[in-house]
Amino acid sequence: MRHDVPVRVRLVYLPVCQRRATTPAPLRIAPSLRERPSFLAHAGCGRHAPPPPKVKFFFWLGLHGRLWTSERRARHGLQQSPTCVLCDQLDETHDHLLAACVYTREVWLCILSTFALGHLTPTADDTLLEWWLRTRARFHDDLQKAFDTLVLLVSWMLWKERNRRVFDDDPSPATTLLDRVKEEADSWIAAGFRSLAAFASLVP
Repeated sequence: MRHDVPVRVRLVYLPVCQRRATTPAPLRIAPSLRERPSFLAHAGCGRHAPPPPKVKFFFWLGLHGRLWTSERRARHGLQQSPTCVLCDQLDETHDHLLAACVYTREVWLCILSTFALGHLTPTADDTLLEWWLRTRARFHDDLQKAFDTLVLLVSWMLWKERNRRVFDDDPSPATTLLDRVKEEADSWIAAGFRSLAAFASLVP
């Protein structure tokens, strides 16, 4: 065999349709090496999915005092009144809006009373973080995760109600917001956030 003979290589361009037809089948990757799916991939399946990222980010902002509440906007000169739009009584701080407001506490009382847990309703002196940590310590395992998700859900719905009043001038009573919370909870459970369903076992 002669090795001094030059080899001519001819490159041939294939149309897209032909390239797809000649592409070998993808390699199969072991399940442990696959990337974790996004939370949307859990929809309709039996796995436990985390709360939506936007809700988790919102709650993080609330815990760190970064939501644009009336009190914060007034402090920055963006509006005159710092009064809470839910109760029209006290300044709308993060802790007031999401824990201590009389409207917020009424919503929580209605929800927790459904599970015979009305005594865990936040008080007028509670901060969001103190009440959340104190109350979640009462639960174990799945119920603790369920309570965490419930806190995120209710806080998110309270924030949406607050924005509805500010931007649309459309206030809703606590009973109406409670119905919206239930509808949203059903949607979350259907989308894979099944930790909320653990509270069903507490219904008397």
